[in-house]
Amino acid sequence: MNNLLKEIIALRRFKKRGFGEKSLFDLLYEFRKSNNTSLLSYISENRERYEFSESEVSSILENCGEAEKIISMCEDTGVKISTLCDIDFPNILLENRILPVFFYRGDLSIIGGRNIAIVGSRTPTSYGIDSTEKIVKIIANYANVVSGGAFGIDTAAHSSALKFGGKTIVFFGTSINNPYPSSNTLLFDKIVDSGGLVISAFGPCEETNEFSFVRRNEYIATVCQAVIVIEGGEKSGAGLTAEYAFKRSIPVFALPGPITSEKSYCPNYLISKGARIIYSEKVISDFLGIVEEDSSKTAKRDFDNQLSDDELSLLNILENNVYHVDELFLKLKKQPSELSELLLRMELKGIIEQLPGKIYRKRSN
Repeated sequence: MNNLLKEIIALRRFKKRGFGEKSLFDLLYEFRKSNNTSLLSYISENRERYEFSESEVSSILENCGEAEKIISMCEDTGVKISTLCDIDFPNILLENRILPVFFYRGDLSIIGGRNIAIVGSRTPTSYGIDSTEKIVKIIANYANVVSGGAFGIDTAAHSSALKFGGKTIVFFGTSINNPYPSSNTLLFDKIVDSGGLVISAFGPCEETNEFSFVRRNEYIATVCQAVIVIEGGEKSGAGLTAEYAFKRSIPVFALPGPITSEKSYCPNYLISKGARIIYSEKVISDFLGIVEEDSSKTAKRDFDNQLSDDELSLLNILENNVYHVDELFLKLKKQPSELSELLLRMELKGIIEQLPGKIYRKRSN
């Protein structure tokens, strides 16, 4: 058994006031840069820096036995463990300093791709379900559909992605072996079998609470290039996901509804805060850079479509060079939100690509 993984899991399960996900991330990041091969030795040598007492280090060591059981349970159930110390740790998580340790099933590589979140009410109307399916039908061939696996809109988004041949990512707010809702277990298995991904910050039998779902909403927003909200009440978790997206200047779209419907409160409120109104399916098509071949055919990407002046300017800049996003900001003289949308649109069209560290270049093929 991998001793380092055992030590990381033991540290992950260690309870210490003020030592949360960000602290764990920072510690593992610094450890990864060191030449030390033992995490416990590294912590012992740097106890003052990380404010660990000798007894606390001993407690972590005592957790190693439990960590062995967790790793064995994962191996027996086909669950994989990823940590910040892995060579293939996803760049999107590294750049945003989240999930230094997580558990998953499926194809982890897709998390670094083009991701669009679709979230909403757990008790949607038929209007919400129908709208979700129509929107996913547009997205499925151009981006991964990301949601939280819950009843209602989440389930509709994941199921529609499978229906239309797309890939989908599920973020659990519960432990990896105790998905919520349990009635969606077969759906989650189908997602994995189809090349999708289910992921959780919590290992086998680990206790979770309401805050676990709040963090799950943050993870969803962080890995996506846009968030779409389909219905939700005043205290909807979908609203929290959108708020995280707003903070990160990630585009938010919302499906409007009648003010007489409680389900319309969340999207209507988000629209008042600056979310883009989904007044027709064309709003999503335009954002993804898709054009309709004709009214009788499914929307498809038109790589030969005439580029806008802004797109041509960006393409000319990246023709033979690579640039950091800050350099592009200076060259194009765009507002941050405008530049983010332009870069995403060009990525989704397959014309440019983002490298680790928010560096962009023209695609070679």
